[in-house]
Amino acid sequence: MTGASWRRYPKREEALLYETAIRLLHWAGVIVYGGSLLSFAVLLAIPARRSQLGRHRVLTAFRAWGVAMGLAMGSMILGGLLWHYQRYGGFSLSMDAGSAGLVSAKYAVFFVLWVSAFHLEIWTLEPLRGEDLEAETQWAATVRASRQIQFNALLFVAVAVLASQI
Repeated sequence: MTGASWRRYPKREEALLYETAIRLLHWAGVIVYGGSLLSFAVLLAIPARRSQLGRHRVLTAFRAWGVAMGLAMGSMILGGLLWHYQRYGGFSLSMDAGSAGLVSAKYAVFFVLWVSAFHLEIWTLEPLRGEDLEAETQWAATVRASRQIQFNALLFVAVAVLASQI
């Protein structure tokens, strides 16, 4: 068999299948990462009537969920990059005058979110991994981690709002 006669699907159907797979990969990452981040941010924002132990338990659950969030962010990034490449035929951010600023702003805010997620995981949550922390040190680390999770949730919402305008 020569040429494309051996193919089961015509090129148009293959392209549609490819696009669907990319979107599923991207949106699965968005739902898992964004849903988790927003859920933990809301749990940590519940009024101060909650004890420090309650926040500490939420952060323990957040740390345990970290692998899923990391894989979801990777899925979101890979799917987003492939989707952008397929939509615009490359990685140039100068599509048209109307949406170029929004696309650039979305990627800039997402980059800040990505860096902040690394900072949260590596430096902000590190003091909470110790078991023998003094109460004041543990409280300060808990408050700092809570604020950064809430900041990351706001960044995620900003990316979502920018993406919805494109």
